[in-house]
Parts: sequence; C-alpha cells; structure tokens
Amino acid sequence: MAQPELNHDAIIEILLRFPPADPARLIRAALVCKPWRRILTDPAFLRRYREFHRTPPLLGFLYRGWHNELNVSVPCFVPTTAAPPFPKLPPECRDSSLVDCRHRRVLFQAFNGDNFLGLDFLVWDPITGSREKVHKPPIPCLSYSAAVLCGIAGCDHRNCHGTPFRVLILGLHYTGGPVYACLYSSETRAWGTPAVPLHHADIDSWFDFSCGALVKDELYYCVWGNKIVIEYDLGENRLSLIDLPNTNRYGSCSSVPMLMEDGSLGYACTRDSSLCLWSRKVMKPDGVVVGWVQRKAVELELEKLVPALKNKSWYSFRKKKKLVPELISAAQGVDVVFMATSVGIFMYVLHFVGCSGHGVHVKAILDTGVSILHR
Repeated sequence: MAQPELNHDAIIEILLRFPPADPARLIRAALVCKPWRRILTDPAFLRRYREFHRTPPLLGFLYRGWHNELNVSVPCFVPTTAAPPFPKLPPECRDSSLVDCRHRRVLFQAFNGDNFLGLDFLVWDPITGSREKVHKPPIPCLSYSAAVLCGIAGCDHRNCHGTPFRVLILGLHYTGGPVYACLYSSETRAWGTPAVPLHHADIDSWFDFSCGALVKDELYYCVWGNKIVIEYDLGENRLSLIDLPNTNRYGSCSSVPMLMEDGSLGYACTRDSSLCLWSRKVMKPDGVVVGWVQRKAVELELEKLVPALKNKSWYSFRKKKKLVPELISAAQGVDVVFMATSVGIFMYVLHFVGCSGHGVHVKAILDTGVSILHR
C-alpha cells in the first residue's frame, strides 16, 4: 500500500523548521523536486522563515588579514557553517582595508594612490553586488573607528538589501583627544553636522580596531591603552564616555563591547588566557544606570583545541606554554566573540544562563596562510 503524500501546508511547516545555521540543507531541499523549489524561493515563504527564526544565523567571519606569502593586506572570509561560498570581492575592494560588516553590508576604506590617508570609503552589499563610494568625512581622522548601519528606522534587519544605509566615523586628530564624530546618509549622499567634540583627560590613546557594539540607538567603541568606551547616540548626534568596571581597567590584554542577550551593553575582556564577561545594568523605566555586573571568568585552555602539528617547535610551544588570545570582534545578536592567537582564529559561542553564569562553547578556526592584522 502506497504511503499517503504530504499535503502542501505540511511541507511548508517542515521546511520552515530547517535550521538557518545550516543553509546547505535548504539548498539540498530545493533540489528534491520542483514543488519544493517553488516553496523555498517564494518571497512569502522567505518572509515567514525569517520571522520564524528571528535572529539571522552567523555564516562566517570577515576580517582584515595579512597574506604571509604575498605580503599584502587582504580581506578574508572564514565560514563558520556549511554555507555557500562567499561572493567574490569586486576589484575595487580587493586592495582596500576592511573596516566593518553589519546589517548585510561591508565597509571598506578605499585605497587612494599610494596610501590610505585619504579616508574615502566603499560600502558593498555581498548579496546584490551593489557598491557605493563614500567620500572622506569633514572631521580629523588620524586614528578612527567606523561602522556601516541600516538607515531604516525600526527595521528588523532581516532583509536590508537595497535599503538606505548610514556610515558613522569616530576620529581622533592626535593622541589625547578630542574625539570627533560624523554620520553619513546614503539618502542625501552627504555627511551630516559633526557632533560636538568630546574632551576628556582619559582619552590618551588610539581607537581600537575591533568592531563597535550597537545597542538600540547607541554605538560603543573601545579605546586602546586606558580601556574606556566611547558612546555615540545616533538619534541625538551626541558623544559621551562610559566608565568600565574598575577591576578591568588595568591588566587585560584586549577588550570589545558587545550586545548582551537581554539587550543591554556588555563588555568582554581577556586576562592572560581567561575570558571575562560583564553586563551593564540599567534600572527600568527611569533608565538609571546601576553599574556593571560580572557574569563570570572562564579559563579557555585553547591549547587543547589546536591539532597536533608536525613542526617540533610548535609541539614544544603547546607543551610548555598557553595560547594568549586577543579579542578582535563580537558578532551582533548571536552571543559570539572572535579571538586571534599566534596559530589562528577562535570562535566563542556564549550560552548565557540567567544572570548568575554562562556556558562557553569554543571552536578553532585555523588559517595558516593568513594572519590577523592589528593597528
């Protein structure tokens, strides 16, 4: 007796539950038959799929690397899932410096002649292939951090292709401040009015190269050396300074601001081979800042994840020393941080459990041909 066929609605409900972190399953399902392919390519199904799974999956890590053999700076993509190949970089991006990746767009600092000091930028959408040049901002930028953002108010960022975008630049003219900020809009194709410069005695270093954290309408960036965080309010066009936990002001190797699972501002830092996580608590509804709460400090033991290498010097290193990681980025909304070591990149998936603790899943992403570039 033949088995009854699944009806159309049942097939949709089954495909809807395919995990977005493994897009290869959707591709294989589309090859089963034409009716399934029609379902999977239907815009209505795709909208339901994004709404059902809410947070977009992390498909990989795009970073600024240094090719050891070619001796040049190159943008590099390391997949974290069985995702389709990353689109090839357009020619004008291959000789550019990677700056930020957010809301389905990539921001590059364009190469001008013999140097990068012109500070022209290029925004690239890897899915549609569209590119737009952004001319240099009207503020001093001897040292800077930058971000590319969706320009639609209230957008859920599940399908931002072809929509307006914004570019934020935070710049330092010299060590010692002040900090300048300016916001670019693709709708006007112009930079807005610069924010009032932020003067503070603690600003005596360069901007960190790590990506900033977007929490509601505020962007947060670390500054090297003194471990302070600069806050930029997108709605108010205002700069301010955020104090960090006193115990983390000194002695940490690296740090990045991040978005926590409850929507608050988080702060991750390394100390030797340990990872420390903090969250900034705010009283609701009056918005009074209570202070920083430490989640936990975790000993990472990265050496156990490095495969046995034939090179005897590496084997000796693994036997006698610990890998000291450097935080380089935090993925927005998926509780993942990336760290660089002398043997490659590591991805840390943070599984938070309430307010008292968390679990950490560590995955090695080794790339022996390309090294992380730091400022």
